[in-house]
Amino acid sequence: MTMTKKKKRILLIAVPAALLVAAAGVILWLVLGRSEPYQPFEVWRSDDGNSIVYCAVKGEMEETVSYEEDPPFYTFTPPSEWIMTQDAMERNEYGYYDNADEYQTEDGAVLTFTQYFATHRILAANTESGPQITSYNNYLDPSVVSEVWFGDTQVIYYQYPSTQRDENWEEVEITRTGVYWVHDKSLLQLSCNRAMDINQMLELLACVDYNTLRQRVEQPAEPLRLERGGVWTETLENGRTMSQVEDYGSRGNPEIPEDAEFLYLSAPPQGYTLEDTDSNEPGRYGYYCEKYVDQQGELISYTCTMGESSLFSYGTGHGALYFPFHQMSWEELQDPNTVLDAQVNGNPAFLHIDEDEASIGWIDGYCTLEIRCTAPMTAEELIALAETVS
Repeated sequence: MTMTKKKKRILLIAVPAALLVAAAGVILWLVLGRSEPYQPFEVWRSDDGNSIVYCAVKGEMEETVSYEEDPPFYTFTPPSEWIMTQDAMERNEYGYYDNADEYQTEDGAVLTFTQYFATHRILAANTESGPQITSYNNYLDPSVVSEVWFGDTQVIYYQYPSTQRDENWEEVEITRTGVYWVHDKSLLQLSCNRAMDINQMLELLACVDYNTLRQRVEQPAEPLRLERGGVWTETLENGRTMSQVEDYGSRGNPEIPEDAEFLYLSAPPQGYTLEDTDSNEPGRYGYYCEKYVDQQGELISYTCTMGESSLFSYGTGHGALYFPFHQMSWEELQDPNTVLDAQVNGNPAFLHIDEDEASIGWIDGYCTLEIRCTAPMTAEELIALAETVS
């Protein structure tokens, strides 16, 4: 069948038109069908739209967080020049987990990778006393903050001048740089004590692996033991001294059974009346506290803590309780003779008696126990009272 000239002209017009319609449909699908990337940060700008005046994680993120769960810990693998010096998945020397991984280079640069729950949190704002450049207790100065996009990820970049102590404890000027971003339910942060441009920080951000989750390394079970406190002084190269203070207390990681119970005084101390109690649920780091008072207003506190605990430190009580006990003085910590070794029902104990108070601390199984009194008591009286605990 031979096509006429008229039909050919119709085809020449119809085919391009159909192609234009199809192209328009694809463009509309790309524009209308593609969703906008989610913006987890609320960013307020000045009237001219050039500078940021406020930045925070949106409050709606809080609705997606369950505090009964630990946040996911993603894997961060920076370039080989960064050597890990702190692993957030392992307990530190004090038996607690840090919330950040830390890395260092040979020339002293320090990089931290921190993971939080993505709950409402203000990152940058002007306070009543003016902007305060810190990202822990106060807010970043909005003038040091900028917003960038890394693919579909909204990133908050900051950089500001600061100071830190060197190995000789001298204060030196540095530049702090960092980025915040949100993935799923986590607010993530990379920070460095060096000046780094945004591209360098984004290269590090790309080193985070969201598919490989890490688990905390549980500390092996270890029976409780008492350890003496003290003051250790080191002389630095510049002639200055730096002191490290350690409280008296218990150390270890005892196994605490599911049906763990607190230990209690079998009866109120003679002449004293129970005034108040406070407690936490039994379990790791659970505590139970009793407050007794006599007619002269003298106080006795009894505390049972499951697991480790410091002894002879500030006695402000728990919750609504208050005790006017003081921490051991610097001089007392330097003199080991101010704390005596003793025993309570065959368990190791520490005795500390001065003009202000009398105290005894000891361990029993998975519990650390302490009795403190504002009235004068002898060592024998303290031990006898402690041995009524059962």
